[in-house]
Amino acid sequence: MVRNCAPENLEIPGSVLRTAPEGRRELFVGSHSVSSLRAHRSNPESLRGTILDCFVARAPRNDGLALSSLSRYALSQPQTSGSPSMPKLDHLRPSGLHHNPAYSHVVTATGARTIYISGQVSTDEEGRIVGEGDIAAQTTQVMQNLGLALKAAGASYANIVKITTFVVNYKPELRPIIGKARSAFFEGMEPPASTLVGVSALAAPEWLIEIEAVAVAD
Repeated sequence: MVRNCAPENLEIPGSVLRTAPEGRRELFVGSHSVSSLRAHRSNPESLRGTILDCFVARAPRNDGLALSSLSRYALSQPQTSGSPSMPKLDHLRPSGLHHNPAYSHVVTATGARTIYISGQVSTDEEGRIVGEGDIAAQTTQVMQNLGLALKAAGASYANIVKITTFVVNYKPELRPIIGKARSAFFEGMEPPASTLVGVSALAAPEWLIEIEAVAVAD
């Protein structure tokens, strides 16, 4: 007796079978180019049994597909409903920012829409230092670079929820200089959460300040 073979649960499109899942809402099973079985997760709790029962009932008997392979794949799927799925991550290369293969300037997680921005420093698109020896000028350039990264992720300064600022050889008298340059980008907005950390050095000797950010967006 075949169970749960309603159209809303299963579709047989006649395409090449796959051995791995593709996408978050579909499961492809099998390993040969025969009538395919696609199981939609409209009934997650009975999905595994649905795959096996409906495949046995509908697949051609001479397709050469090893049922043991199908069973092994189907039985490896979670049995509980509501299991969280891994969000899709996009690593972006924002226009206007110098690309460094050691890190991503922006990573977005689809679903959560939390935006993580790598620490930005005072360089232009070609990686040249801007405002050498000038903490105010470097802070302004860093904030402009943050703006480019935010724009690439479909956000703006208003979306920032947390910033962390790293300052070389920090002294209290530097705080109002940095604060004035930085606050110009949050004018008329609620300021984000913020942490300032004094450090002995950054990755390049010319860099006086580095700022990283976390933002949220719809």
